[in-house]
Amino acid sequence: AMRFELAPFGIRVIMIQPGPTRTPLGDSTAASLSVPESSPYASFVNALGARMQSTYDKSSIVMSADAVARVIARAALAPN
Repeated sequence: AMRFELAPFGIRVIMIQPGPTRTPLGDSTAASLSVPESSPYASFVNALGARMQSTYDKSSIVMSADAVARVIARAALAPN
């Protein structure tokens, strides 16, 4: 939507949505998910943490921070 809205002003828009990126943030986010075991949300939060950790550990869709940085740099330096 921004691309069409800003095009008449000569502003070009590009959006980069890298998804899961292998950084220390992933580990700290998964580690920060905790609630008391007596919480009604405990099973949900535990399952979410396990799934996040599994995604970062085993998934082929997780990109390295260097790969994301290269895509951002290429987009920022693109003439169009």
